[in-house]
Amino acid sequence: MNKQHYTIKEIAGILEVPVSTLQYWKDQFIAWLPHRGEGRKRRYHRDSIPILEYIKECYANNMSTDDIKDYLAEKYPMQHNIPSAPPAFPSSVPSAAAFPESIYPLKDIMENIMEKGFDKLSKTIANVQELREENLKLKGRVERLESVLYELRRQYEIKSDIKNDDTAITKQTKAADPPADDNQSELRERIQKMRDEGVSWKMIADKFNQEGVKNPNTKGAWERRAVQRMMKN
Repeated sequence: MNKQHYTIKEIAGILEVPVSTLQYWKDQFIAWLPHRGEGRKRRYHRDSIPILEYIKECYANNMSTDDIKDYLAEKYPMQHNIPSAPPAFPSSVPSAAAFPESIYPLKDIMENIMEKGFDKLSKTIANVQELREENLKLKGRVERLESVLYELRRQYEIKSDIKNDDTAITKQTKAADPPADDNQSELRERIQKMRDEGVSWKMIADKFNQEGVKNPNTKGAWERRAVQRMMKN
């Protein structure tokens, strides 16, 4: 820090804080910051930098503005505006005792603005929290609906697979089993042939049972009368 005076932007870079933050500190603690000039031409003496560093540490330790002012009043003397040139009339220079009184209205205004700002910020945070909780509830409902939909889809696919399997089995069964009329005609021809060869009705029934030929009328085992009935139909 070789310069004697610095701008707010330069000091913000030295302290590594936003310019807006330093502007607020300047408005709150101007009585302890040696400076010269006004408005955009205001420059701060290099002795202001350690004071602002102390203010930065106080805020980092969660101290209030009033507490910091009390500590500054004990640690540093109050400053007044350092004129860039001697005034025309010495009586026009404000005294050190009168200067702090001019800051009190600004302090009240700033505290009022901050209080209203904090109220709005608190309401905004509360609204955001409510929206976050509502979003979590909606997310839970969506997840439950997706779970139900997945289960319904899975059951539908299982039923479709079973139906398709049943349809395939039915088609295969129909394809494997010859028509009833054709089967009966074939059986009659065999019975007639065996009868022509002198085979008895009972022996024909036993032969069919041994071969596993089902009776198309009863779907069961063959008997002598069943063979005779087949030839009568």
